[in-house]
Amino acid sequence: MNKIFLILFFIIFLCMFSQNKINKEKFENYNNKPEFPIDVVYTWAGNKKSNDIRTSNNNELKYSIKSVLKYLPWVNHIYILMNPPKRKPSWIDESLDKYITVVDQTETFPEGYDLPNKNSNAIETTLHNIEGLSEHFIYFNDDVFIGKPLDYTYFFTPEGKALISDLSIHGTKMLIKGKENKLKIKLPEMVNFFYNHVPISLLKSSIIDYQNEYPDYIKFIRNQTTRNDIGCDVCTDNNLKCPCQQQHFIVARYMYKQNKAELKNYDITTGCSKDGYVNSYCLNYLDEILKNPPSTFVIQDTESDKKKRPYVNYKINEFFKKFFDEN
Repeated sequence: MNKIFLILFFIIFLCMFSQNKINKEKFENYNNKPEFPIDVVYTWAGNKKSNDIRTSNNNELKYSIKSVLKYLPWVNHIYILMNPPKRKPSWIDESLDKYITVVDQTETFPEGYDLPNKNSNAIETTLHNIEGLSEHFIYFNDDVFIGKPLDYTYFFTPEGKALISDLSIHGTKMLIKGKENKLKIKLPEMVNFFYNHVPISLLKSSIIDYQNEYPDYIKFIRNQTTRNDIGCDVCTDNNLKCPCQQQHFIVARYMYKQNKAELKNYDITTGCSKDGYVNSYCLNYLDEILKNPPSTFVIQDTESDKKKRPYVNYKINEFFKKFFDEN
């Protein structure tokens, strides 16, 4: 009976995975265009189907981009930074070629690093190296989605300051008190917890300034080619607080100290919530998002049971088709 059940779901998946391309519809229908170009950057592992929750693919990138095209029509350009070799996703229509550019790590990492790098923290230190990237850009993970039309001032002030999490002000030294600095390098100030899982507003010039001030620390992060779980082992092994690798709060604090950022409250919880976060154990909240979409939301595949993964894949893709009115 279980085999018949799995075969049935597999047949359904094949039907759902037909390569419906996203196109240019509504991309230029903005009402309030910003005075400065704002790009979007994604990091992406590729199309590979996997039972590993770290590399699984439920068409998240396709539908995340579709949410940007639909609800952020003022976006200047979209970049997809992926593991090498780069390859254009088959579901991107040719009409979007001038709006979406695919690059890979060989174009953003300096020479001398082992690639591909599978550590998201390391990859995120290279976003600003994307050729042609605008000064103002928004960083998306592929499991982050826009739920309704948003003005550019949701991400930046009219003057161009980045809007960052108000938790950014809770600074702390990265080195554990009383411990030896094993790395013998200058360390930036951090925040002792993880950034909200939301689109992240960034300024390219501030990232460059920050990395020029802490070059040895950046080199240390880029040399971490893999990540175990949330990456705290690298921190504790070097007498550093966790999350010592994550860049989001560090860059946010740096922009704030430069007077290039303003604080914003992101009312999104870290557990299952109809207000913005859904994981594999609370897929019932997807119906709530259909009824009342939040500004941004997350659908995170956390299912480690291989027998249950087909069902999770089916439910997530079923939601996407309903949310975007796909027949």
